Order: sequence, then C-alpha cells, then structure tokens
Amino acid sequence: MVGVGLRTGTRRTAPGDRPNTPDVRVAVGHTRSGITGFRRSHSEALAVQWLLAEHPKNARVALHHDLEATVLAAQDRERATEFVPPLSARSPRTRPARLRETVRVFLDEADNAPRTAPRLHTHRNTVLQRVTRAGELLGYHPHERRLALRHALEIAHRTGPRVLTRP
Repeated sequence: MVGVGLRTGTRRTAPGDRPNTPDVRVAVGHTRSGITGFRRSHSEALAVQWLLAEHPKNARVALHHDLEATVLAAQDRERATEFVPPLSARSPRTRPARLRETVRVFLDEADNAPRTAPRLHTHRNTVLQRVTRAGELLGYHPHERRLALRHALEIAHRTGPRVLTRP
C-alpha cells in the first residue's frame, strides 16, 4: 500500500483559461504492506506535503524517497530558519535566490562548474563568480561544509520563503 497526500487549491485564472482549475499536488510515501505500512506511508506523504506546501515552484508529484533527508532536516522550522540565513539576506548587490540556486546545483554537480553552467543556463565563469560571492557571504568555501550547506539549500529550495524568514 502507498500513502498519498493530496493538496488542492484554486489557481487564478488568466484570459482564456478555464475558471477554477484545481492546482493538484501529490505527495507519495514508500510502499509498505498491511495497515501499519499504509499508516506509515501516509505519514511520510503528509511530511512531504508539509515540506512542499505553499511553494508554487515545487513539482506536482513528490516522492518521500527523494526528499526524506530534506524532510528530516526541516522538521524543526525554527532550527531550519537558523540553518539558512547567510544566503537569505537581501542587499542591493546580491541576489540571494540566484546565489542559493547556483551553490545548490554546484554542490549537486560535485563542485564542477562546467557541469553546473548548462543546468543554470549560464557560463561556467558566472558560476565560479557566484560561488565565490556565496563563499564571501558564508565566511567559508561551500565545499568546506558540504553536507550542512546542501541540506540548508535543499530546505530553502523546497520550502521557499517560509524557511527564509523567522516565524
């Protein structure tokens, strides 16, 4: 059995769009057997649903299997908020969302700027400049605290503005 959490809402309509088209998102837990397995799977699906709630850029279908480390790291919202701040500050010279995404993909690509650049539709030198700027803001190079930074950036990527501001 698989636990599934559904979240529906109503999208705003654009000219020519059908009114009240539901915005459906699906969160799926691991497949397990029996009623106990269903309950656990459903609980996992609800945890993924909570993680992805209120962030319009997230995928329509999310699997607990893909997000379980992020779900675990983001369970305590207050601590998660403290985990992310160096790259969430707003200033005229920085674009924090762009820096966060660049460093997240850079770490995902094992610190490889030539592989990161096509994923971000930019030049490898731009990637290196952004990573350097992020390192200045953080006070350390991103590879020095890879695991913690990857978790923080993944939480920010999945939960959006919720985790970037204090509750």
